[in-house]
Amino acid sequence: MGVDLCGVERMGAALERTPGLAERLFSDAERAFAKGTHPRSDAPGPPGDTHCRPGESEASRAAVLFAVKEAVMKSMGVGMDSVPFDSIEVSAGRREGFSVELSGAAARRARSIGVRSFDTTVHMREGPRGPVACAEVVAIG
Repeated sequence: MGVDLCGVERMGAALERTPGLAERLFSDAERAFAKGTHPRSDAPGPPGDTHCRPGESEASRAAVLFAVKEAVMKSMGVGMDSVPFDSIEVSAGRREGFSVELSGAAARRARSIGVRSFDTTVHMREGPRGPVACAEVVAIG
């Protein structure tokens, strides 16, 4: 199991001050989701629904994606230095869940320890410095 927290304000500030950070952390589809522009044909609601709630910000969606990726790494017993962010693809699934697809180093690590899939749970909580994305990921063998 892996758990990670990511502050929304901290993520927003990091994305603003660090050119290219979003490109290093997130795939094209993940960046589109964070911006609220990724149309999903399987999303509940009207065609083009982006699985984003009213009032969600790009920083809050990016914080969720980052927290899930970090929690996936932790669930496999590795850190950022062992598995690059681009080898973990997070996408919004039906209802409130997120799905995880692995490639490269992350896929090799998962195979080596017998992980076949991930169960993800994401919550947005109010922390002492504002909203915080909390991701809980269970690696399933």
